[in-house]
Amino acid sequence: PLVGLVITYIFATHIFKDPQGHGVSTILRIIANGSSKMKRRWVASRMFTSAITVGFGGSVGLEAPIVLTGSAIGSNIGKELHLNYKMRTLLIGCGASGAVAGIFNSPIAGVIFAIEVILSDVSIRKFIPLLLAAVGGSLIAQICIGDELLFRFTAVEQDVAPNLLHYIGLGVFCGFMSVYFERTHYYIETRIESLKQRFSRPIIGGIGLALIILFLPPLYGEGYDTPRELINNQEVTMFQDSLFNSSLFSMDNTIWFMFLILFTILMKAVASSLTIGAGGGGGVFAPSMFVGGLSGFLYTQCAKYFGFGGTLSSANFTLIGMCGVLSAVLHAPLTGIFLIAEITGGYTLFVP
Repeated sequence: PLVGLVITYIFATHIFKDPQGHGVSTILRIIANGSSKMKRRWVASRMFTSAITVGFGGSVGLEAPIVLTGSAIGSNIGKELHLNYKMRTLLIGCGASGAVAGIFNSPIAGVIFAIEVILSDVSIRKFIPLLLAAVGGSLIAQICIGDELLFRFTAVEQDVAPNLLHYIGLGVFCGFMSVYFERTHYYIETRIESLKQRFSRPIIGGIGLALIILFLPPLYGEGYDTPRELINNQEVTMFQDSLFNSSLFSMDNTIWFMFLILFTILMKAVASSLTIGAGGGGGVFAPSMFVGGLSGFLYTQCAKYFGFGGTLSSANFTLIGMCGVLSAVLHAPLTGIFLIAEITGGYTLFVP
């Protein structure tokens, strides 16, 4: 992680001359200032720096840089065609829609994300190009990547009605987790950015991140493998490469295992904050889904341990938790709902 952050800093500062940051907030600022004109270098720079950051273990997601890249493509096409502000803004939304749809093979979620997060004024006339862009992004991703997409989970259990109160409880729990996540991000990023020596930021952030990952390997990179393992009931493999998984600690100890899950959730916010604050390329889309997935799984483990969650599906709650925290962090509940619906191939979990 330290190597990746240093390389990212060098490329971002001296080659692309493009300081890293949160991709979605950058898009919103450009739309809000009345121009919708994005820099041409963003078509490639964020994609490159985020690949280095995450590839070397930075604990952030690739979604925000890809959304920024797609939006930059749309904006620059609009500039080349001398389109007006409204049309450039629409093309920015189309780029974002296609990006999300391509990442998750979820065209409806891509459209909803563009409407809910990027664009504030959408009519039926604008809905059609957003949908075309999303379908295009999804189809191209399927052709190029095939079945190697992030998630595809169909074994959803029919436990909605009997456990409705538990889903409400999970929603409240996800709300508190998202508050912790956002405040931790703000605090750590602010502290790192206050360092006067800019080159010290990737050094300090990289060392801190490496130490965290040494104890908690699930925090390496985007971290999608961990929710996938939980969904497939393979939680025993989560900490098999961790220093915690030694003769000193028994992974069969339920209390210890639940504490370790909670500790991982709390440290994910710290790890992603260090990565972004240190100048890494990435966003909070994947970290929020990671935190949500583990929060849902932890909820079921606690409920079962205390004797009131015998019929709860840990896989279902992992998926719903991902939706809950993602919705709260992005302030985009419809995006979370439709994303999970498309990931699971149906609307069984739509109500919870």
